[in-house]
Amino acid sequence: MRTENEIKAYIEKLHQQGVGRYTVAPPLNRLLWKMGLNMPPPLSRGFWLNVLIMGTFISIFYPVVVWMFKNLFTPWDSSFTVLEAVFIGVLSGLIFASWVKWKSKKLDVPEW
Repeated sequence: MRTENEIKAYIEKLHQQGVGRYTVAPPLNRLLWKMGLNMPPPLSRGFWLNVLIMGTFISIFYPVVVWMFKNLFTPWDSSFTVLEAVFIGVLSGLIFASWVKWKSKKLDVPEW
């Protein structure tokens, strides 16, 4: 487990390179660290782990957002929405992970 000082030093090092503090350590990571879990931040995670985490997050919340803003007064069509959510989740996970991989190579991010 990383100590609080090591985490702060990691965040500060990347912040000095021009990366926002919440890009280096998103709120989910901060919460997990406070709970004692040693989850690496997105810039230090592997490509497929970023695809899995971001894709899952989008796949879960995408149908809820669509229902709230588009289908509020229509019946729920779960079969189409589930397939659509999985597709959007995988696609957005791949795009996000690609951007993070490119950014971490560009900044020469240290290992976690």
